[in-house]
Parts: sequence; C-alpha cells; structure tokens
Amino acid sequence: MKKLYIIITILFVGSTFANTSKFQDPIKKLYEQGKYEKILDIFDRRPVDNKIVNYWRGLSNIRLNEYDEGIKFLAKSIKQKYNAKDIHYEYGQALYVSERLQEARVAFKQSVKNKYKVAVSLYYIAFISQELKDFKKAVGFYNMIEKLSEDSDKKDVLQASRMQVANIYIDRVEKLPNSFVAVEKYVIPQYQKALEVDENSSLAKEIKQKIVELQRRYDLLLFKMRNGRPTSFPRYFIKGNLSYNIDDNVRNLDDKTKSSNDKKDIESNFINAGVFARYTFYPNSSFSVSPELNISYTNYASDSDFIKTNNSVSYTPGIQVNYEHVYNNLPATTYLKFDYTNKLDDGDADDTLEKASDAFSIELSETLQFWNQNPTTFRYTYTQSDHEETDLSYTTHSLTWEQVVNLSRYTIFLYNSFDLNDYQNDSAASNRSLTIRADFLLPEFYSLFNPNLYISTTQTTYTDNDERDSTSLISYGMNLSRPLFKKIFLNFNYSLEDQSGELSTDTYKGSLISLNLDYYY
Repeated sequence: MKKLYIIITILFVGSTFANTSKFQDPIKKLYEQGKYEKILDIFDRRPVDNKIVNYWRGLSNIRLNEYDEGIKFLAKSIKQKYNAKDIHYEYGQALYVSERLQEARVAFKQSVKNKYKVAVSLYYIAFISQELKDFKKAVGFYNMIEKLSEDSDKKDVLQASRMQVANIYIDRVEKLPNSFVAVEKYVIPQYQKALEVDENSSLAKEIKQKIVELQRRYDLLLFKMRNGRPTSFPRYFIKGNLSYNIDDNVRNLDDKTKSSNDKKDIESNFINAGVFARYTFYPNSSFSVSPELNISYTNYASDSDFIKTNNSVSYTPGIQVNYEHVYNNLPATTYLKFDYTNKLDDGDADDTLEKASDAFSIELSETLQFWNQNPTTFRYTYTQSDHEETDLSYTTHSLTWEQVVNLSRYTIFLYNSFDLNDYQNDSAASNRSLTIRADFLLPEFYSLFNPNLYISTTQTTYTDNDERDSTSLISYGMNLSRPLFKKIFLNFNYSLEDQSGELSTDTYKGSLISLNLDYYY
C-alpha cells in the first residue's frame, strides 16, 4: 500500500494529469478500499483546480460525511463539464442530505438523463416532490418507475415506490367524508400491489402492518373465504339508529272514517330507536357462524288511546350460519338463519308495555351469480307467531326472489315475495299476498347525497272471506342518504301509500316522512 501511495504522489507531482488513466486507476483503487482520507491527503500535498481532482475530492468528502465540502468540489467538477456518469447522482445525494431539496431534485433529473441509476434517481425525484407537497408530480415520477425495463435497477425501488404512492393516497383520502370507501377501493389495493413485489423483504413487514392498521381503523377485510368472498374486520359489527317520523294516517283509516275522528286519533309523529349487534366466528374458510341481537323501540307522541297502542319494544336474538361455495365459477353463499322475537306493546293503552307476542322464524337462502357482480337471492322463510290475543296468532310461509342489476351509472334492485299467512283462530283473516318492488339507486348527486327511488305493489287475497275478497296496495317514495362522518350516516325518506279494496275500511291513503341517523361501530 505504501508503494501505491508513493506512485500516486509521483504521478501527481510529476504532471498535470496529462495521462489521466494512469492517475485515476490507483485513486479509484484507494477509493474502492475506503481510503478516502489518503486520497484527500494526496490532493492536499499539491492543490490543483482540475475537474478530475474535484470529482474525486467531492466523492471522498461525501464518504466522510463532509457534505458541504463534497458539494463544493462536485459543483466545480460539474461546472468544468466532467462527464462521469455518477457525478449528478452523487451530487444529488449530498444535496438531499443537506436538505437542499430543490437543487437535489434538479441533480437527480440530470442523473436520469445520464442514464445512471435511473430507477433510484426517479425515486429520489418523486420522494423529494412528496416532501415538497407536490403530490401530483410525486405520483407521476413513482409511476415512471413502473414503466422501466426489468433489467434496470427498477427492482431496487419498485416496492418502496408503490408503498409511497399508497402513503400519498391515504394522506389525501382521509380528508374526504366517505374516506373508508376510497381506502378500500384504492389505498389497500396499492399497498397489496407493493407487497406483491417481495413478501419477504424488510419493507414487506411495514407494508403488512399498514394494511392491518387500515383494516382495523376502517372495519374492512379480515381475510377471504374459500370462494374469494371478503370477510369483515373486526369480527364484530354494531349499528345504532335513531329516527324521527311523521305519519299522517297511523291507523290506515279510509276517508270516511277519518272525517269522524279527531286529528290526534289519526296522525302522529314518533321516534324509533334501535341497535343491532353481531359477532362472526370463522371455523374455516367455508363456514361462518354469526350470533346476533336486534332491539327496537317505538314511541308515538300522540296520547290518543287509538295510537299509543302502537308503542312497542322488541328483542330479537338470532344466529346465522353461512356456507361459502362456488356456482358458475363465481362466489355463492347458502344462509341458514334462526331467530326469536319477543314483543311488548301498549295494547290496552294504559301507558305500560306488556308482552304482546312471541315469534320464531327459520330462513333458508341461496345467493348466486348467474352473471358477475349481479347477485340473485332465493329465500324461504317460515314464521310461527303466538299472540296474547289468540285471534292474532299466525303462521307464514314466504318465498322471495331478489335480484341486483348493476348498470354503468346506476343500480336496480328487484324484490318479489309470495306470502301465505294463516291465522290459527280467524280463518277470515288468512290471506295470500304477492309483493313486487323495484329500487333505483342513482349516482351520487353533486357529492351531496345518494338518491334512491322505489315503487312497490302488494296484491292480497283473503281466501276464506268472500266479502273482503282482495286488496291492492301501491307504495312509492324516495330515499336520500349521505355520510356525515366516517361512521355516521343521514337518511331522509318520503313515502306514499294508496290501498284499494272491496270494503271501504280496506281503502286508505297515507304518507310517511322519516329522518334517520345510523351509526356504525
């Protein structure tokens, strides 16, 4: 080594680098060996303002963390038009460490032009733009890395660049009122895209933690079932709701009967409050089991004995078992649900809620996709209701078909149900009914709310009551919903009903206005 040091010194003293290769080879060797101080010592013996000397001095200073000196000498070398491929890259790194971000970004752009460490240089440009809050430019440069050829240095920064794009997304979308939608649709998939580069890298652990953190914060994906259907995280789901309602015909009276009653006996505002809670167990990737509880409370403002009989509270515990499978190469689900409802009401209008009825229900459903993203559900439900007033006890067999039709700008939901209602001690009340309903879910209106228009008709035939025969009910209305905060939603509903029948007492018109707040925990 001492011999090499002497040779370099002789070459340095004996010429002004007329033969630069003879000089640079031993300097480069010292540099590769990490002998930066020796290189600087050689140059200090005879200071020369030469582009090659300035280049090596600058690199050596930088390696010794003497960034100000390194920047000074590399700047001189660049000004003297030294064409080393890495000079702008090294210069940019030194400027970046010195927090001279604008200058560093310019240097890395020149490094890209020199085709030196293109991917890494683009990463620096993007990251600096990100730090300077120029997010659009940052994403643009991160995406340029994606377009580089595989034989470049792309692999060194691809995972990091994809992660940074996700970081930018999350910073932006969290300011939106419905940010959880964007997180699920854009942010998490971007993190997953970054994870796909190398799931065993040191950065992969950080990416996985970010995904799990977002899933917990926004109650998103836990894992996927065997057929790819997503599951919820966390496993619990709690929903609370509070609504204020105005009903102009609580008792569904015909016009003639209404005229003979006081207003307080006909219409009233009322509140409805409820909570629904569910916890899901996943024995394996095919089955899920969900115990649940639904509590509902209704109270009318009118003190009329005719109306306050509708005040009630009900408790419905239940359990649902789902079997996930595949039909037509698309996800399908079989549901089996059991529930029990205990209802209390003020049937005798004495301002005391007392037991009114018990009901047991079993439901079997199948959800298929005959074409992708348009689920079809078939459902059979059996209900046995035992009322304190035995004439009101009944059994119901219900067959239902539901169809979702996703179109380019809106969604149509179709509902059809055929019900057989048999009253145990009042055959004249037994009936068969057919309900057909269509909902039109429209696109978001100027970022204010999501409109939903609906119309339905119910035809009811009383099998053992020739006098009553049948009734026809038409209902239609509008629902407007919007998120107020991340977990709070506001819904406004206005609906109209118009029923006709053979008997005047079966003929009525009414309207209902509701303002509802939903809270999801």
